[in-house]
Amino acid sequence: MIDLLCLLEFYNTYETDEIYHKIAEKMLENFSVVSEMSISELAEFLFVSQSTIYRFVKMMGYENYNQMKAGQITFLENYYLQGRYTSKNAKIHRFDNYIDYMFEKIHVLKEKNIHIQVEQLIEMILSSDEIIFVGMPMPSFVWRLQMELVMLKKKTLAFLNPENQYQAIMHAKSNTLVIGIQYLIDSSIFYSNMVKDIKNHKFKSAVIYTSKLASYIKNVDLPIYIDGDNNESDLFLMEFIFNYIGHRLNTMILDKPNCINL
Repeated sequence: MIDLLCLLEFYNTYETDEIYHKIAEKMLENFSVVSEMSISELAEFLFVSQSTIYRFVKMMGYENYNQMKAGQITFLENYYLQGRYTSKNAKIHRFDNYIDYMFEKIHVLKEKNIHIQVEQLIEMILSSDEIIFVGMPMPSFVWRLQMELVMLKKKTLAFLNPENQYQAIMHAKSNTLVIGIQYLIDSSIFYSNMVKDIKNHKFKSAVIYTSKLASYIKNVDLPIYIDGDNNESDLFLMEFIFNYIGHRLNTMILDKPNCINL
C-alpha cells in the first residue's frame, strides 16, 4: 500500500500551490489509470515536464519511473492482501474481538523476547550524537520520540520526503544512528534503494521490520523482526515499541534534569 500512502502524504503536507501537491492530487484522482501511462503520457496528462515527474519519483524513494510504476501495479494487485487492518483469518465483528486480537499480538512480542533487542536499540540511541529516522510513509509517532531526543541534546532528523531521508543518510557522520521503520511488504523496494550502500558507511544502523523477505537487513547492525501479519495492526506494534523507548528516555530526563537541553 506504499504508493497510495506516499501520495497521500505528499498531498497532505505540501502547500496547495506547490507543484508536487498538484501532481499528487491528480495522481490520486486518477490512481487506477496512472499505472498504465508512460512517463511522457503522465507528464502530458499533468501538464508538467518529464524532468518534473522524474524529480517527483525520486522524492518518493524510487530510482526511476518504471520502478514506481511497478510498485503501483503491485499495490493494485495486492490491495486485498496488504490493505487489511487485521489478519485475513481474524474473526473480528465487535470491538472486544479487536481488543483480544491486539492483546494477543502484544503477548507474542513478550514471548519472542523482543525486549532484549529494544534495550540494545536504546543503548545505541544513547551512545549516538545524531539519530536519523527512515520510513515511507514516516509514522507520526517518530516525531513524538524526537521530543525526547532533543531534550537529550541529540540531533534528530525524520523527513517526510524520501529523497531528503536519502540525502541525510549520505551525509551521516560516524556517530550517527539510522533507524528504519518498515511495516508494509512492498516498502522493501524503498529500503533496498535506501540502504543498499549502508555497509560502506561508518554510521550505526537499526531497523524494525515485519517482512521476512527483507533482503536489505543483512547490511543492518541491529535488525528487529516483528512477526506481524503485514497489515495495519503491525503499525500498532511499532508504535507500542517506540512509546516504550520514549518512556525510557523520558524517565531518564526527569530523573536527571542536568541532561535536559535548556
